Amino acid sequence: MGSKGLVTRRKVMRGGLAALAGGVGAAALAACGEAEVVEKTVTVTVTEVKEVIKEVPVEVPVTKEVEVEKVVIKEVPVETIKEVPVETIKEVQVEKVVEKEVVKEVFVEKVVVEEKLVERAKELVPGINIFSYPDVIPLGPYNPTVGGEVSYPTFGNANSYHPLRAASRASVEIGNMIHEPLYVLGAGNDFAPLLAAGSEVQDDRTQWRIRLRNDVVFHNDEPFNADTVISNFEEIFDESIVRGGIVGFANELNKVEKVDDFTVDFFTKIPNALFHKPLTRGYRPWPIVAKEMGEDFDFNPIGTGPFKFESWTDNVELVGTRFDKYAWAPWYSANQGPAYADRAVGKVLSNDSTARINAMEAGEVSFLLHFVFPHVQRISTNPSFRVLGILNEGMPQYMPINTQLFPTDDVEVRRAMIEGIDRRTVTVRANGGVPPVVVSNCLTSEAVKGYNPEVNNLYTFDVQKAQARLDAAGWTLGDDGFRYNSDGELLEIVFPDTGFPVRELFKLDVEKSLGISVQIPKMEGSTFNEQMQNGAFHAAYVGVGGPDGDVLWDRFHTSVYGLPGRAYSRWMYTDPPGEATPGVELDALLDGARVEFDESKRIDLWQRASHIIMDNALMIPFVTEFLSWIANTDIVGGNLYVGNFALPIWSDWYDKRVG
Repeated sequence: MGSKGLVTRRKVMRGGLAALAGGVGAAALAACGEAEVVEKTVTVTVTEVKEVIKEVPVEVPVTKEVEVEKVVIKEVPVETIKEVPVETIKEVQVEKVVEKEVVKEVFVEKVVVEEKLVERAKELVPGINIFSYPDVIPLGPYNPTVGGEVSYPTFGNANSYHPLRAASRASVEIGNMIHEPLYVLGAGNDFAPLLAAGSEVQDDRTQWRIRLRNDVVFHNDEPFNADTVISNFEEIFDESIVRGGIVGFANELNKVEKVDDFTVDFFTKIPNALFHKPLTRGYRPWPIVAKEMGEDFDFNPIGTGPFKFESWTDNVELVGTRFDKYAWAPWYSANQGPAYADRAVGKVLSNDSTARINAMEAGEVSFLLHFVFPHVQRISTNPSFRVLGILNEGMPQYMPINTQLFPTDDVEVRRAMIEGIDRRTVTVRANGGVPPVVVSNCLTSEAVKGYNPEVNNLYTFDVQKAQARLDAAGWTLGDDGFRYNSDGELLEIVFPDTGFPVRELFKLDVEKSLGISVQIPKMEGSTFNEQMQNGAFHAAYVGVGGPDGDVLWDRFHTSVYGLPGRAYSRWMYTDPPGEATPGVELDALLDGARVEFDESKRIDLWQRASHIIMDNALMIPFVTEFLSWIANTDIVGGNLYVGNFALPIWSDWYDKRVG
């Protein structure tokens, strides 16, 4: 994107969006101009606990033969959790080796966080069943029945169910009843094969050999094999074809070659120590026949999942029927055979939180994700519902800030918002009075490899300091209480409301404390995502999951801006989408971490990248929260698994109304 494009976007915001602000936005502003903000102080008593370290003898699995003549004892340091008092139990592997005996040795690290953290969260969020992360969560006694229907909601319409073109969350979230990846997240956030059978990296580290399962078939009985993968990547590499988020993965590859019927070699442009990551979600195979179907495949998909396509009603629902040949469920599914339910329904629900909770209470869906906490008190007393909170310290909620759009192209404006927003209060109010477990001061938390503790000291909540920063940058208060620059231009940001109440509370806080005008026009989620990725608005509110600092790559590397996804900050970005801007230091650090197979050096690169992101205020961190779910346990049984991608286990759910 050149300077001309940048000017054009600015004109759009000052023209078209300014008109929007003058209509819907001005009315909203007038309505709340004299609003009184009532704050309620909640006193929480925290009991200080001590860290408990236990040595636990364990049996070590066998992988490599070594001759040893002494007892080997290895200890694993455990990172402590500073923000929340916890009692931590550390299991230390103690390996006893008999003199002169040949043994096979593997060292396995396991850290168990004791229930104190869970108990602490329970105090903060009464009425919610708290679980640690990641975990397989039982919805109740496991007594599966066959038949009936299970359902799951998504917000916003799907753009396509073809994995080649899928670009919206809805496309993936309910589409995964039909499509599956090569790998899934395993215990401890390692990668576990699903449609793959295993993998090995070759000596030059740019060649990954992926072995495929030999017992998988598509819903149309077409076999899944190496020919499938090669055919898929011929389309993925074809720039004349409309492609979705998968294009980001394609840009990392040179070629894909068949080795034999069930083995494929992927050749990366550079060594990639984290190669499995895009195989967990970015690439989901589709049958060769899809080429003949063309665009008809978008809403008549064929996959390998537990349910095969039955029907799609635009903006209403995706319906699947049980695939009786299914026998390759992920490791976390208690049911390894065909799905229990006859039908699965993916419901497209409104972004309106009240409409969503009404649909849940009416029995239209078995689950609800991302509900609004004011409903918790009522719902948690209903024996039909189980409210679940899954602690996820690797996923802060944060606001990516568009750094190329006036006025957030001014770094001092962005820094002032980090300093001057009362992030805890805004979040508590958005949660209906439920405090966050941890207020985040950077994008990754202590539980994530690559966390940089120095970043936490870059900003402190200080409204007066933030105001002084804006004054020094030339943004002075006008008679109307809002700030203007020397050219008389209003300091205003547009932050569309897609249904989560943080927008209104953010507006109240920022306008009152900093004199920054905030417009929050209501907008459907998929429309907002599409326009935000093209640079139309100033801010979004999202979360990011991942076990390590590579979560930064997907959100802040210049090659991902302008592509479908949630990379919105646009820092140092120039057109075209999908291509990195030459010479960007942040890109070099994030790329360097991917090619570095030494974990300690990789962590250092992530820490340096995190510092650049926060020093330049590319995002506003909010809270390290938990994923929140409601299950209607009168309707659905089975287990819920929440990995970093928060996708459901369709094959493991059953309808409790039958049998």
